[in-house]
Amino acid sequence: MHLLKRAMFGAAPADVKHFGAMSLNQAVDALLVPNASVPTPPSTATRPAAM
Repeated sequence: MHLLKRAMFGAAPADVKHFGAMSLNQAVDALLVPNASVPTPPSTATRPAAM
């Protein structure tokens, strides 16, 4: 519970249940290596022209 509070700025009951089923090492790995992909940065065509 302490790990979830520190890593997630609070934890919902579903988060506690999800991570509670994991070992400590698995929970740390899941929190530190998320599956989310990094978004592609906007192209220069969408940036405003320099003044």
